Amino acid sequence: MRLLARLILLSVLLSVPFSYASRAQEEQSRFKDPEDGAFDISGLLSSRTGFLPVIVPITEPAVGFGLGGGVAYFHPRDDVDVAKGLSPSISVVGGMYTANGSWAGFGGHKGIWKDGRIRYTGGGGYGSINIDYYPDNIGLELAPVEFNFKGFGLLQEILFQLGAAPLYIGPSYNFTSLDVTLKLDRETEEGLQELTTDSRTAGLGLVIFYNGIDNEFTPNSGIQGKLEIKRYADFLGGQYDYWKIRGEGTGFIGAGESVVIGLHGEGQSSSTDAPFWDQPFISLRGIPAMRYVGPTVVTGEAEIRWDFMTRWSVLGFGGLGVVAETTDGLGNGTSAAAFGAGFRYFLARTFGLRAGIDVAKGPENWAYYITIGNRIL
Repeated sequence: MRLLARLILLSVLLSVPFSYASRAQEEQSRFKDPEDGAFDISGLLSSRTGFLPVIVPITEPAVGFGLGGGVAYFHPRDDVDVAKGLSPSISVVGGMYTANGSWAGFGGHKGIWKDGRIRYTGGGGYGSINIDYYPDNIGLELAPVEFNFKGFGLLQEILFQLGAAPLYIGPSYNFTSLDVTLKLDRETEEGLQELTTDSRTAGLGLVIFYNGIDNEFTPNSGIQGKLEIKRYADFLGGQYDYWKIRGEGTGFIGAGESVVIGLHGEGQSSSTDAPFWDQPFISLRGIPAMRYVGPTVVTGEAEIRWDFMTRWSVLGFGGLGVVAETTDGLGNGTSAAAFGAGFRYFLARTFGLRAGIDVAKGPENWAYYITIGNRIL
């Protein structure tokens, strides 16, 4: 869900230049803040914009640099309170291609209904993704191994607010059907050069979500937490029987008028019957997706942002992740750290939305990321 949310937010920013070029002179106020006269897209997000073309640069090091494109539709927002920092409901359809030959077509929808009391996230796609995998936990003494997964997947999640507190609960379901191919650089003892398997995974779970932050895009204070417990089983449409649990919490506190400190902690665990491509992995800026994979993963990250001007900010961040076979083995697990810095522009004052670029260094490589909102959420 975090990935889909970032895609939606990114589409908002990168659709602006195209819509701007096609609008008449009297529409330019949608891109100008009446308070300071600076470039701002609050007017655009608050209007009935209809369909907008989207171009999305892809900077995830696991798949290489690439480009995504499509169309975003911003639904009318009559029942959404702008003062709460809520986004409009947004639908996106498009595709992507990257330098390592990965490609995909996708569609998704983020629905905010009843003034934020009901939140829906759904999407699906079909594609072929190439990623390097480090397979210590499946008995192959090769690192890395290139693998390709080709097929389709979908996600459905709907959350309902409980009473007046910012606490939400609801079901989540996801399904994937993949052809998974491991491409080995040399023959193993069994004489195997490629291993291909058909795989279906289907999981149904419960999500509990607490949203106590002051803004959903770039918070300055408050706490947000989420717990997801999911069962994967053949009776749900898959081929594997296993459990996954994921819990995370993020807090923000102001240090003076212009400095915000954010802290994020996350723990994930899957049972031993989970296929290796659906096990948890360390997710930090500077570390490619699926670089450090295992049944149990714990990560922590800190970020400090300084708003040195009304529209401009700089920030620094750092994090540490640990992978282990079991929770008891975290003390002797494999650890990886990453750090970096970036800048932000206050893109939409009404929504509290900041956007910019981060540069990060992991154990092996440097990487950069186009970031919309706050990345530790």
